[in-house]
Amino acid sequence: MLDLTGQQKEIRFRDIYMAALKQRGGAKYVYPFAMRGPDDRVIYWLFFCTNHIRGLEEMKCAMWAVDRSGGFEFSDKFASEHGSLFSYNDEQLANDLVAELNGRELTVTELFEHALVNTPACKPYGGMKVLERSGGLRPVFQPEGRRKGSFKKYPDMRVRIEEPIAQEPSLSLFDDVE
Repeated sequence: MLDLTGQQKEIRFRDIYMAALKQRGGAKYVYPFAMRGPDDRVIYWLFFCTNHIRGLEEMKCAMWAVDRSGGFEFSDKFASEHGSLFSYNDEQLANDLVAELNGRELTVTELFEHALVNTPACKPYGGMKVLERSGGLRPVFQPEGRRKGSFKKYPDMRVRIEEPIAQEPSLSLFDDVE
């Protein structure tokens, strides 16, 4: 570990601490939050630990509501990949879910939990709706009466994640056709 650079060492120590919180502390979910100063250097880490997915969801939503006008930049473990927690949107979540889960079949509950634990999203249903609209999420069996884009009422519904098929542009009556 002595041959690691500053940021590599910081990430390595963070990961070791998170593993200890899970293994020794018994926390099912651990989510790190870095607090950065004006020079973009990490001042300290906050680690949220819980054994219930709802607790993780509430903490992440509370962090989304933090006032960013102060002298510190709030960021999470995905800051280097996604810019920051606050710029992460439903389209990015949909893309991340396809990249990570392409070809897999899971329940809505499993997909929700995966998104909450592994991405900056605090409200995964929006990304799931975007993904279904693009054709990248398809119910394996459509429950009777379900409207497209509704997931919360159907936690046991099985869905398949796949790369959305590019749609052919539709022609209008006013387009020139050769």
